[in-house]
Amino acid sequence: MRLEQVETLRCTSIHVDGDGLFALADGEEIGDVPIDLDVVPASLDVFVNRPLPHMTTPE
Repeated sequence: MRLEQVETLRCTSIHVDGDGLFALADGEEIGDVPIDLDVVPASLDVFVNRPLPHMTTPE
């Protein structure tokens, strides 16, 4: 799904900092900022039975 208000970026690591922010992972608070996060390649398997009606194929 593409929303005009949302910008999607790809990265292997990210540094997050800012006033009034805290980090969430899977809906749980994991800590205050600043925080450095690294992506572990192939660490998440996603299984989909069939596409949902509201999902579109990336162009």
